[in-house]
Amino acid sequence: MKLADHVYLKSFLLMVLYFAIMMALYLLYGDSGAQSTFVYNEF
Repeated sequence: MKLADHVYLKSFLLMVLYFAIMMALYLLYGDSGAQSTFVYNEF
């Protein structure tokens, strides 16, 4: 049970980290339509 909870927490943190990176890329390249479209396609 504890191992399963640890794996779930780890995957959740990785998902949050991935989302944060995508948001950072969107904020960095949000001014360019092509770049922001590329970020949206990554989702």
